[in-house]
Order: sequence, then structure tokens, then C-alpha cells
Amino acid sequence: MRHHLILYLILLCIFGLSYTYCDAQFTNPHRTSGFQRAVDGLIKKTQAKDLQPASRYEVILDSAESCASRHDFNGAAEWYRKALREKPSSPLNDKIFSNLGICLTHTGAIREALEAFDIALVRNPDSPEILTSRASAYIVVQDYSEAIKDLDSALAADPNYSPALSLRGRLHLTNGNLELASADFIELRSTDPRNSWGYSGVGRILFSQGNYDEALQMLRKGMELENDPETVLTLILCLMEKNRLAEASDIINEQISLNPREPDLYIARALLRRNLYLIQEAEEDFKTAQRLGADPTLIAELKKEQKK
Repeated sequence: MRHHLILYLILLCIFGLSYTYCDAQFTNPHRTSGFQRAVDGLIKKTQAKDLQPASRYEVILDSAESCASRHDFNGAAEWYRKALREKPSSPLNDKIFSNLGICLTHTGAIREALEAFDIALVRNPDSPEILTSRASAYIVVQDYSEAIKDLDSALAADPNYSPALSLRGRLHLTNGNLELASADFIELRSTDPRNSWGYSGVGRILFSQGNYDEALQMLRKGMELENDPETVLTLILCLMEKNRLAEASDIINEQISLNPREPDLYIARALLRRNLYLIQEAEEDFKTAQRLGADPTLIAELKKEQKK
């Protein structure tokens, strides 16, 4: 059973890593405490003739942040463009170009995103935040070598920058460089003990090496910090390898009740049900996972591998 489950983890990492650009960190250019007030009512004021330029600029930036917080990345990108037109020589523009790049990455406009990050880095070439955000965009198009270069540069500028450590560790894991991945995850635990990847990343490596008991300990610690569906999934697969099927089933069902739109959980339950010869029920779970956005190629590979 272990062979096809490890294949699944590899496939999951390859297919899933393309979406890690959510690690990119938005920077509020003019607030230090984050977005503290509703700004929807202020958006109309951007057209008001009696609004002072400085206030207008703040409203535009607040509007961009408001859209981004609602995951309206197209809207946020337009507001950031307005801010750049409003003050083309602002000293804040490295942050604004970076935030624009993050929004464009979320919308899939990777070429434009990379151009925005490039401009931001001309203005602030050693920013670990901008370098890590650009690395996330490279990952979306699977240009892992350029992503690694950016992450290396980010960590050269700030060795304790945890988003870069976490993302580089995941990249090394995807590329099969387990020793490098483990080093990053262990370092992450010392620099940012609240980052779940410091534990769950090591847990995945231990799982791939067949160290299931140690893997379970690391994965459970990771889950205590963040109830991440992929960490939950790896924990479930580990329990299946230990033949603790009842425990795995309980966790799957609980997690599906908490995250009913998470496709990975239905895939895990499908694998478990196939292992219990509940073929029809497993097929329904595969269909649900695909309907919720799971890659059909991944599901086809899993079915083919499990038949061996």
C-alpha cells in the first residue's frame, strides 16, 4: 500500500505547490497596524473634488486593501494601479508594485505579476518580502530554479525570514531534495516556532522514509498549530500505513464536516474506502473531489496506481 500512497504525496506536492503563492505577504504601505476600519463608504469619495490629494491617496490604498482582504484581487489590482498613477514618484511604490504583483499572481496574470515584482525590486533589491513574493509567482509557472534563486536571495538578506524558509523547504521537498528540505524545516522551527510547516514538513519527510511513528508525532504538532488540509491528509495516510483504519476514518469524517469543500479530504476517504473494498463509495468520493477542483489527472494516476 505504501507505494501508491507515497506516489500520491509526490503528486499532491507537485500539483498543490502551484498554489502556494498565497504565502506572498501583502504590505500595507501607510498603516502599521493593518486595516482597522471599514472603507467601503469612502470609495465613492475618490472622485470628490474637495478631497485633499493626501487623503485621496490614502482612500485609494485603503480601497485596495479592502478588496484584497475580500479576495477581490482584480479589484485590488485596479486600486493599486490608481495609487501608482496618483503618486508616480511615491517612496511607497516598491510596496505598491509588490502588492500589485501579488494580486496579479492570484488572478493568474503571471507575466504582468513578474513585471510588477521586477519594478519593485529595482526600487528595493534586497527586500525579502518582495523576493519571496516573486518566487511564489515563479512557482505558479513551475519555474522552480528561478524561485530557488529568489528564496536564496531573500534568506541572504534576512536568514530568519520564515515565509522564505517555509517556501524553500516545500520546494526542496517537491524536487526530492529531502536533506535540504529537512534543514529548512528544522531551521524554521527555531526561527518561527508557531509556523506549522516546521513540524508538518518534517512529518512528510519522515512519512516518505517509512518512519511512521515519528511522522505522526510531527504531523500532530503541525495540526495543533494549523489545521491545514494537506497536513491532515498526510496524517490520515500515515495512519492508513499503520493499519489504524478506524482512527483514520474518524479523522477523515471529522475533517470533512469541518472542511466540506476541501477536495483532498475526499481523495483520502476514497483511498481508505478502496482499501476496505467499498468501491462504489470510493468512486463517489473521487467524483466529489473532482467536482470540488481536484485535478482529474491526479485522480486518474491514483486509480491506476492502486490497481497494481
